[in-house]
Amino acid sequence: MSESILNALMHLFAVFATVRIEGISDTGRNIVQSYLLRYLNKKEVIEEYLHLFENYQDFYQRDLAIPQEDIGFQTAVLDTENVTRICTQIRKELNRNERIIVLLRLIEFILEDKFVSELEREFVTLVAETFSIAGVELNNAILFLEEEKDEQIPDEYTIYIQA
Repeated sequence: MSESILNALMHLFAVFATVRIEGISDTGRNIVQSYLLRYLNKKEVIEEYLHLFENYQDFYQRDLAIPQEDIGFQTAVLDTENVTRICTQIRKELNRNERIIVLLRLIEFILEDKFVSELEREFVTLVAETFSIAGVELNNAILFLEEEKDEQIPDEYTIYIQA
């Protein structure tokens, strides 16, 4: 995976961490780390990208805390154009399966507190749309990752395997 894509992904995870009211937890950081482990094999490089993620999050948190003229606390980090730009860059370089994995990790990230805020839902929907992932697929992915809700996925979207 290219450096520019990993950089964009760290931006995207940082945006999602900033949208979360309580910020990033150890579990959230571990989700980012496990994603990096999938593509990187050197501990130093993984730590470098985790540090980059934390720097982006700190930057977005500071930016969020400064009210902007005429728009209050609405800033570039929460701007849909910013998220769309990041996602478009990612979409150009990742195939559909890789985009789905990114989306699943983002959903896992926002679900780690077992609650999806309206703003988190809007952002994950924007990511799915930019990645060309249908709304029904997004809803099924959320149901699949939420505790004890996977049985709500319609049968036509599930595969049952018996041992």
